[in-house]
Amino acid sequence: MNGGRIEWFVDMEAYQLNGKFWAKEIAFVKRDGSICHNFHIWAPRRLKNLAKGLTGQYQYKRHNLRWQFGEWAIHDVKTLIRLTIARQPIGVKGEEKCRYFEQWGLNVHSLDELPSLKTLNDYPNEHCEIRHGTCARQKCYELLNAYDCEFL
Repeated sequence: MNGGRIEWFVDMEAYQLNGKFWAKEIAFVKRDGSICHNFHIWAPRRLKNLAKGLTGQYQYKRHNLRWQFGEWAIHDVKTLIRLTIARQPIGVKGEEKCRYFEQWGLNVHSLDELPSLKTLNDYPNEHCEIRHGTCARQKCYELLNAYDCEFL
């Protein structure tokens, strides 16, 4: 664990295509629960056919978010998250996700020492309005709870 108290918990659902993360859902929750935002991100229009192969189909079945679905552009989500979180410490689970959010200039702290998200299920009702299965919002609450149990 990097130094500093985690103030935000961030997670995402993404397609991994051609060696790159394509965010489809990003959520973040403040440690005290006073702020929680959930964003569904549309695919870049110029890449509308990128997820048509078997890899794209597999990933759709995994998280139930269609490639073309979304309400936000990724650059708008980045801006809102940077303005809201600024340089406050954020907790992220997963090496690839940590690298992804570090590229945004966020103060990322790895939560990889916490139990696997697959084993955490204390907040099954904390999900986004899409109800597509385990979503980024639920995982943020699971991470917050696991972190508090482990470190506080």
